[in-house]
Amino acid sequence: MLCGNTYGQDGDIHRDRQEPGNYTGVLHITPNFKPHWGGETVIYTDPITTVEFKSNRMIIFPSNIPHIGKGPIRSCGQLRSVLSLMAQVNV
Repeated sequence: MLCGNTYGQDGDIHRDRQEPGNYTGVLHITPNFKPHWGGETVIYTDPITTVEFKSNRMIIFPSNIPHIGKGPIRSCGQLRSVLSLMAQVNV
């Protein structure tokens, strides 16, 4: 799934899949995205994990963990673009 957020367009806290063994990968694809522009991914583990948006970074986590993609700050002026992938791992 290809997603994009601009200022004021935070995602919703959600789980991608409920079943164990499923993993989500979120690839940050906006080039030259500045660290102070926001756009982080928040993963609701204990403790809560906040991953800074960094171009060409992929984060991978179990799909049943609640998470949210945050929109960039007002002065950013760019689209926060991510490619989200899901995979099932059979062990």
